[in-house]
Amino acid sequence: MPAVLRFVSFCSVLAKYFHNHHLPRAHLIKQQQTETPQPPAQKLSTPTRWTGTVCLLTSVLKNQGSITTVLFKAKQRVIDMDFPPSLFDLVMENDDWDNVAQWEPALYTFSAIINYLQADTTPLSGVYACFLSLEAYLVPSNFPLSIRDEIRGFIKLRYATIFSPAHVLSFYPDPVFVPFREMSRASTVKPCTMTDAAVCMKAAKRLVRTASEEEKVTVVMQVTQLFMGSFPFLRTGAVEESSRVSLRHVWWSLHAEGAPPELRAVAAQMFSLAPTSAAGERSFNQRSRVHSKTQNRLSDDHANKTQAIIFSKRQTRRFYGSVLLQARTTCAEAHMVGMLRRSCPDGSGGGDGNTIAGGSQVDGVGGASGDGVLEQEVGEGEEEEALADEDVETVAGAQEAVARLIEKAEAESKYT
Repeated sequence: MPAVLRFVSFCSVLAKYFHNHHLPRAHLIKQQQTETPQPPAQKLSTPTRWTGTVCLLTSVLKNQGSITTVLFKAKQRVIDMDFPPSLFDLVMENDDWDNVAQWEPALYTFSAIINYLQADTTPLSGVYACFLSLEAYLVPSNFPLSIRDEIRGFIKLRYATIFSPAHVLSFYPDPVFVPFREMSRASTVKPCTMTDAAVCMKAAKRLVRTASEEEKVTVVMQVTQLFMGSFPFLRTGAVEESSRVSLRHVWWSLHAEGAPPELRAVAAQMFSLAPTSAAGERSFNQRSRVHSKTQNRLSDDHANKTQAIIFSKRQTRRFYGSVLLQARTTCAEAHMVGMLRRSCPDGSGGGDGNTIAGGSQVDGVGGASGDGVLEQEVGEGEEEEALADEDVETVAGAQEAVARLIEKAEAESKYT
């Protein structure tokens, strides 16, 4: 966002000249007999992350009077300090200060969203919900029209680059984000312009794009029936129940009595996966990966962090504008397709829709950790190995618990 970069660069210039030392507070105290003293200044640090940018803006705003006084004294040679004349002109003008004051609350929200997406307990469904909450925060009383339009343009670009259908199929059945679905329908920047059924059907088609035609029809039909058929159940008391249990997969295991067993199994698997395993929200920096098992955030050891929220270079190469150039099936997508196919009735049509049937092989569905698409067959055991490679150690305990529940449900269904 150009406006953000402009005023961040203004604050960064101030941080550069006041870095590694305090403003000359002693001189201000010395002038108490002749003029009103200014408050002591805080140390300004060079920003390396969005949270650091918010702190930088806050520090600059709190020390506006001190910065202005010091630069004015330095220009009069009362204080020995070298700075370019253009910096003095910028500080004395009100435009830059007004921009900093207007964007500070917006960047607080940005920081909260990024911190939420970086959390290892954040489910796949949180990606869409974060940006819907950001748009809902843009009320006219808080932000002028120019800022609202610029942030909405940013949100629209982010929707275009959230390419994984795993995010869609996890967002719609999430009981916590039921109100967010209603919010998305009234949204100015809609993440999806179609109906709920059409959105889920489109995502399911993308998930099984490498499968056979017969399998595509079966899986898409089952996805539509399972996910959309459960919506009345999700609307009745879902939010109240979810407030008691913070983990989504635990909620589906304990409080989803009205849902079909196969839907419970699929949902429990999806909500036990962190965003890392879907490879959907990668780095907020071009040269590093945020989501990892070591929780490698935008750390201070990399001095040249870009102030942008974009995909890594490997993912950026796959896009031209908002058009996906090279399709990819991630390991989590292959795992979800396997779960969906195992919940489908067999090809003979003998399934009743209430049992977990189907084979254990996930044929023809590739799982890739890179940019390419693997065409070899992926077995159930290989799915688990692929998921292990996708940095899901932080939710290993939750996955084991869910796997035991699903294994128990499958065992019971075989004898019913």
